[in-house]
Amino acid sequence: MSLPLSTSKPTVPNPINDCVYQATFSPHDPSTLISVNSSSHCQLWDIRSPQPMQMDFISHNGLEVLSCDYNKYRPSVIATASVDKSIKIWDLRMIPDLKHQFLPHGDQIGPSPLNKLIGHDFAVRKVTWSPHASDVLLSCSYDMTCKVWKDQMDDNARFANANRLFHGHALVNGFDKHREFVIGCDWSLWGSGFAASTGWDEMVYVWKAT
Repeated sequence: MSLPLSTSKPTVPNPINDCVYQATFSPHDPSTLISVNSSSHCQLWDIRSPQPMQMDFISHNGLEVLSCDYNKYRPSVIATASVDKSIKIWDLRMIPDLKHQFLPHGDQIGPSPLNKLIGHDFAVRKVTWSPHASDVLLSCSYDMTCKVWKDQMDDNARFANANRLFHGHALVNGFDKHREFVIGCDWSLWGSGFAASTGWDEMVYVWKAT
């Protein structure tokens, strides 16, 4: 399988061979998880239910979605990252049930996110919410960098204007010591503000992110 770097949509959709790039459990509910795949779908699952799939929506306009994570403080808020170079923030309570399986395959628009973070130059390989703050995210990318973001929308703004996007002051820090694709990153649970990242340069860096 080639690296998911392209921002071109597949010419021949093949749902049977969709690659699931990540699945992550909710930190708020032991039976709930989300997953993202190569056909741009983000799916919510409940492992207790006879019909486990609870929600299915297109999150990045038909392009591959490589990563997802739950906000550690807001149970319904998640983030997704894609080959379209963006990170999108969603409130699952505000996703309409569009029944994409009954729509023409060409309909790849999907709902509007609460926030959209733009700053990477290539596909965003991983996104993870901070365990110490409800509005801070960490991402890494094939552009050989890591970035720290601040989700600037509070709950009142989310419900008042769900289509409002911040592209300017959301980026608060970056790390550019890697010399190859950065494919993994995570926050320290014990040292507030510390992060680790790793890449194809065979290096693991620990650095102060916030």
